Amino acid sequence: RHFVDYLAMLRATCARLAAHLEGLAVFTRGMAATSGAEGTAETQAIWQGRHAPWTPTSKLTKRKHLTKRSQYMMETLSRELEQQSHAQKFPEFRAGDILECTVTVPENRRRTSVVKGLCIAKNNAGWNTSFTIRNIVGNIPIERSYPLHSPNLVDLKVVGSKRVRRAKLYYLRDLGNKFSRV
Repeated sequence: RHFVDYLAMLRATCARLAAHLEGLAVFTRGMAATSGAEGTAETQAIWQGRHAPWTPTSKLTKRKHLTKRSQYMMETLSRELEQQSHAQKFPEFRAGDILECTVTVPENRRRTSVVKGLCIAKNNAGWNTSFTIRNIVGNIPIERSYPLHSPNLVDLKVVGSKRVRRAKLYYLRDLGNKFSRV
């Protein structure tokens, strides 16, 4: 019984393949007769409303143009915002550097506060780049994450650096407070 089903499936596949090859032969003869006139009435008459077995990507009608795709638009906006934000230059830093950030606090009537701490992580993501600062204040560990291109970040200084061998220093959370203290 399974063998009979397999033979029926194989015959159907062979019939589809033969029809496909026959259509391809008609298509190539028609293309030779019209001397490469793609999209003309003669070429379309050969296929009688059916699509060609292979259509070049540039000829597909259902595909959206590159400039209309949402991912392309988001990347373009991100690039433009990133170029505008480069007016605000900050020094290069990485995990293990001791940073001093001047931040305006919108909840506190836009007053500025200075936050000092060890940079334990930097997530490079273009416009969405952010970094995390860790410090010990009164035996209580404090971690804060800031977007690098935030309008609330007024100034950023690299005060010093510690020798580290990792890009992310999350292991400092498990160590004693003396390792994170600045």
